[in-house]
Amino acid sequence: MILPVLAALPLLAPLAAHAVPGPYEKASNMLTARGVKAVAQGDALDAVPLLERAVVADPANARALTFLARAWQQQGKAQLARKYYDLALSIDPVEPDALNWSGQMALASGDKSAAQINRDRLGISCPNCPQHRELADAIAGVKPLNP
Repeated sequence: MILPVLAALPLLAPLAAHAVPGPYEKASNMLTARGVKAVAQGDALDAVPLLERAVVADPANARALTFLARAWQQQGKAQLARKYYDLALSIDPVEPDALNWSGQMALASGDKSAAQINRDRLGISCPNCPQHRELADAIAGVKPLNP
């Protein structure tokens, strides 16, 4: 019983070793916020350069990488989206949006087991997050996919 808990511990701690000094992190966070807003408004074309600049300022910004992936996904560029989701998850293995959206992409492409792995990670790291419920519902077929 203790082995599954121990196995999950690395998922619960983002890689702090990639910390970036203050001014660069602030610039990256400001650009990320603007990019996230553009993605939320469906303006993926404007989001990409903002999020790319955020990643240049802080290459360990998993949120910027996640939303860069989402912007590419909104433009129908699945291969680029997967690349950036993978990068985001290599930095922060429990980034909720990256787990949800990459899980939904996997499900849409027929890879239900990959989607279930992401759902399980979310269930451990963030069981009450809307991302966990959204992915679980998509896997169960309760809610349409949002890839």
